This record gives sequence, structure tokens and C-alpha cells, in this order.
Amino acid sequence: MPSSTYFFHNIIRRYTIALGSIFTNIYIQRADPYDVIETQSIKVPLHQSSKDKFYYQLMQYANKVNDPFSILLPRISYYMTSMNFASERKKNSLNAYRTDGGLTDPNKMIKFFEPSPWDFHFSMTVWALHESDNNQIIEQILPYFEPHLFISVNEMPTLGISRKVSVELNSVNRNLNLDSGEDTNNRTIQWDLSFTLKGFLYKANVEADVIKKTIVKIRDYDAMDAYDAYTWWEQDLEVTPWEAEEDDEWVLTQTIIQDGITKTSTINP
Repeated sequence: MPSSTYFFHNIIRRYTIALGSIFTNIYIQRADPYDVIETQSIKVPLHQSSKDKFYYQLMQYANKVNDPFSILLPRISYYMTSMNFASERKKNSLNAYRTDGGLTDPNKMIKFFEPSPWDFHFSMTVWALHESDNNQIIEQILPYFEPHLFISVNEMPTLGISRKVSVELNSVNRNLNLDSGEDTNNRTIQWDLSFTLKGFLYKANVEADVIKKTIVKIRDYDAMDAYDAYTWWEQDLEVTPWEAEEDDEWVLTQTIIQDGITKTSTINP
């Protein structure tokens, strides 16, 4: 059931930024056929917005500036469209992991459970005014998806959890948009791409004690006699000194109790 305490890991935002980072270093080059102007190298801007919103902003700008398309394009826009639970990647929800999580108390740790697998779906549009611009951009993207590309995401910085997640290219569609008024010079050439990022969502973290002592009791029901319902022996393991931290010098003190006899020994880890 949901946690009774507030928690927020900000993972969806990290996935969105991580996917966008794949496309932050895309350039196009424009050469002058008359060799009057040197070849231009232009970095393609990246925007986090839906296709409809970006097109609306583009047309709004077109009403204020002469030749706005040649100024604003090419560009790339992307946003997350949906997400769904990925049951095929689910593991045992009771799996628990521990880390110090930056705590100063050596006897405390942060415990977190197996994350829940979710698929995050993104839509991306490559906008350009010239066919050559669009082709240059697309050819710098598609070869790296076969159809998967793995990227590193720092999912939980406070706990030191980083993971390589898969980004899958699902579809690529070309669209020639002539709906730009009577001036056909303002047409836009678009490539619509869809991606799926296979990520995870984490439950609430729990502060737990560091386990420094274990007690194991073993009962042998096959060795019962008239005086004892069963025979048993006990094994205790304890960190010594008790206040030692992981990087300090410490040993395990082992105590075994069997048939009323106690034996103590030291184990170097």
C-alpha cells in the first residue's frame, strides 16, 4: 500500500532530461554553392514541448518577424506522451537493499526496495525548412538505434544509484507541412520519431538499523530423548568493537552454545 509519509524522488524529470541529452550535440552544415560565404556549422536547438505547442509558438513568431522560419529552424522538440507498467521486467517486490545514503550515524542505513518497472513513451519532432537540413539531423540519430540505445541515468543521487537504461526507437515518420498560409516558402519539413525509455520508479525509503549481531538457533527434532523435547545449539556472531564502522578495523566474535558448553572464537572478515 502507498507510504504514509511524503516522498518524491524526481525520477521522471531525470529520465526526461537524460533522453533529451542524447540529442544535444547535433549540428548541420550549410555550404554556399557559389563559394562566396564559408560553410556554416549550426548547432540544432532542443526544446522540451509538444509538437502542437511548438507549432503554435512558431506561427505566433511568424506574425512578428519577417522570414521567421529561416531564423527559428532547424529545431528539435520532444516531450513525454505516456507511461505504462512493464510487467515483463518485474522482479520480487520484497527484495531490499541498503546503503548509508549520506547518513552520519554509523549505526543507521537507508533501506529501499526493488523498484517498479515502467516504460516511458516520448514523442520527438525534427523541424527544418530545407530538405538537406532535415536529412543531416536524421542521419545523425538513426544509426545509433538498432533499435536500442543504452544511456546512464543517475536515478537516486542521494543513494548513489545509477543505472544504464534502454531507449528504444519505435517509429520514424516524415511529414511535409504546407499549412503555413499562402506563402509556400514557409513550409516545414518534419520527421516524427517515437521512443520508449525502459525505466523504474522507486518506493519510499526507510531508515533502518545496521545489523551488527545475528543469533541462529538450530533444533534437531530427530535427536529427542526422554529428558529433552529436542536438542539444539546456538551460534551468535557480533561485530567487535560494536561502534566500528565499515572502513574501520573490526572482527566478528563467534559464540557457539551446544549441550550446555559455550565456545568463543574470533573471525577476521
